[in-house]
Amino acid sequence: MSESRTRRFTILLVLSVTAALAPVSMDILAPSLPRLSDDIGATAQRTELTIYAFLVGYGLAPSLWGRLSDSVGRRPVMFVGMLIYCLSSVACAFTDSLDQLIALRSIQGVGAAAGATMARPSCAIFTGLLAPPGGWRP
Repeated sequence: MSESRTRRFTILLVLSVTAALAPVSMDILAPSLPRLSDDIGATAQRTELTIYAFLVGYGLAPSLWGRLSDSVGRRPVMFVGMLIYCLSSVACAFTDSLDQLIALRSIQGVGAAAGATMARPSCAIFTGLLAPPGGWRP
């Protein structure tokens, strides 16, 4: 594989991983909810709010990230979103309060949405660039 083709493949791989962050963030937390409610001392229904808060942040943020990417470009938006996601993930690991965890999970959802919002159109562009010179043959 040529250097530019390897670079494009690496970019496509990074974009695919960032698009997968939100589903992974949901699937990792769900099985641990009973233990989380025992550790924090909250009811199971209140700990489920962490999932809903993530979904609210993840659902509302694409309109923000889309408009922002139109004005400053996809790359800076992707970096800022991943920074928000990483910092909020670290903060979630160290919080002792369920209310703080709920707020941090919504911020985490906002950051994860940047990866998904920017990765999908970028992957579509790059898959065209990864095609062989003669195009894909059936």
